[in-house]
Amino acid sequence: QGSPAAGASATAIAGAAQPSAGPSGPTSGVGVPEDRIVKTGSINIQVSSIDESVARATDQIHALGGWQAGSDRTTSTASGLASVTYRVPVARFEDALAAMRKLGTKVLGEHSDSASVGSQIVDLQARIDNLKASEKAVQAIMDKASSVEDVLTVQQRLSDIQGKIE
Repeated sequence: QGSPAAGASATAIAGAAQPSAGPSGPTSGVGVPEDRIVKTGSINIQVSSIDESVARATDQIHALGGWQAGSDRTTSTASGLASVTYRVPVARFEDALAAMRKLGTKVLGEHSDSASVGSQIVDLQARIDNLKASEKAVQAIMDKASSVEDVLTVQQRLSDIQGKIE
């Protein structure tokens, strides 16, 4: 009782071939989308020093090719609590959990899960392809627009489509 506690959560994205994963997720066109898996996990650990443990955890996640995605911290006079979210490549997911376990004096709780996101990736790619086709069609119409009113109307439609693609 009164010992600081830290929590960490990690998310990883997997594919048949290892995708390049950045803050926005996997790079399209790499691996077989149907095989993509998202792994999530959380671990609650008791630590002797929150500041030191969070710094060590972040260093270890960086060494695994991951990054810190968010954090929260609460401090009271008797104890403190920190929660840090990390993103890691799927190939290093288990290594990340193992590193977090070693940071604490006691593991208070742990949870992990995985979900297939292949169909969502395929669906999203189909929508993007359709929007790009619409964008080309609207650009062709723009080239033929003759009045200012037509240009403004087509430009608004083009902006809407480009916003959806983004």
